[in-house]
Amino acid sequence: MSKMSFPEEKKHIEVGGGDDWAKLKLAGVLETLGLGPCVGVGVYSKVPKIGFLGHFIVGNTEQLNTMLQDAEKEIRYPATAQLWVGGGSIAPLEDSELSNEMILEYRATIEQALEDTFGPLEGRIKRDWLNENSCIDCSLNVRTGEIHTEITPVIPDDNDPPPEHRTLY
Repeated sequence: MSKMSFPEEKKHIEVGGGDDWAKLKLAGVLETLGLGPCVGVGVYSKVPKIGFLGHFIVGNTEQLNTMLQDAEKEIRYPATAQLWVGGGSIAPLEDSELSNEMILEYRATIEQALEDTFGPLEGRIKRDWLNENSCIDCSLNVRTGEIHTEITPVIPDDNDPPPEHRTLY
């Protein structure tokens, strides 16, 4: 996906796997690749124009909380922030130590943390939770607020649907 989602943007920051997050102001693209059991969280604000994107390991909340605290400081009107969550596949690979219960519990923890920070979620959150053994890539265009996601099965199939393209506002 890298740089192909929004080729017109010059600045691209890739948020690595594991507990990592980044923010970007005014213009550019934040992207994270390969969210499977890991969970992605995106936050976008028009005023000021800023985006946050995180890639978090199930069960860990330290970096998530740090990202949300920073977002709360930076975003002038938290109740207007647009939000995205994705990944958290509840059918992890057989060699994974994660149970479906652990992943579902972490999903709920993420959504509660977002609600605690930004207020009610309905109407301004886009959920791309994975309910099969697949992974999702996500890129957030900070200039426009547009988000592009691409879901890929762990074992690709010729009948897989094409990637979806969405806008966050």
